[in-house]
Amino acid sequence: MNNNYEKEKPASWGEVIDSRIEETLNAEAQYSPSSLQFEDISLADIDKHMLERFYAEFPSVVPSGIYSDAGLISLANNQGFHAEMPQNLKTQPLYFILRGDKVAAFLPLENIEESRIDCYFFHKLNIQNDPILREKYLELLYRLNKD
Repeated sequence: MNNNYEKEKPASWGEVIDSRIEETLNAEAQYSPSSLQFEDISLADIDKHMLERFYAEFPSVVPSGIYSDAGLISLANNQGFHAEMPQNLKTQPLYFILRGDKVAAFLPLENIEESRIDCYFFHKLNIQNDPILREKYLELLYRLNKD
């Protein structure tokens, strides 16, 4: 007899990130920035996951966005996310997943006070409205089209 009370295994944080990226890419209407919050994982783990995801989409391209801590704080503040940079990390990748004319930008930031990772997603329309995101997006498009 099957146990109908077994709960479905909760998704891993990687699956949650991948799911949110797909939702962002599939959104038809303007998609406002959204965030996820994770505890008990590290920025290094998220970066590894995102690099694997990025290379699956673009095997020949290196992720374009490495910012200084000041640049990241400025970017986060521009988007209304007042996150704090980790004290031991002075640069942090900003990943773009492009599929046709759809774009999901992914920015992980560490919130020191609450010991958690905040992950932010931006739709293409938001990227076009932010000068820092737009510059990095155009830089990546140039590198993709150059090959």
